[in-house]
Amino acid sequence: MESETIDPAVAVLNRQTEIKTLSVSRRHVLGQLYGRCEHLEAIPVYLEGDEENVIGQVDEGLGIYADAFVFHLEDQLCKRLAAGQYTYSFDYSEGNGDQMAANMSRHPIKLDRIILIPRKGYDKPVPRSAKNSDAKTGAVDVVSE
Repeated sequence: MESETIDPAVAVLNRQTEIKTLSVSRRHVLGQLYGRCEHLEAIPVYLEGDEENVIGQVDEGLGIYADAFVFHLEDQLCKRLAAGQYTYSFDYSEGNGDQMAANMSRHPIKLDRIILIPRKGYDKPVPRSAKNSDAKTGAVDVVSE
């Protein structure tokens, strides 16, 4: 049986908090980069705005044929990621110079890290009944200078 390699920064995190795993389709995470991304061993995960502190790691722990990334994150982050409260950003390196010159859009890339970006909140929609009552009463917002 193979031994699992875990980034030392994640091992420290693992001792401090309970780490959960979440499997997400590679295609869902990578989007248009899906066809170009090489398979990976383990890379760090960061939160946007705090790229100094590793919050977890991602690997393909299910094997290269499972076509899924396995995120190893704190319990609350796993729940938020599963609920779709984060989008993804990537730092990656591209193929060698000869490959880049030959075909800029088709060469493979290697992910260096994934950054989770919190989705922006939105204002709750105004109920139709509230819109209709403003229209019936002729309510108008007045701005005084």
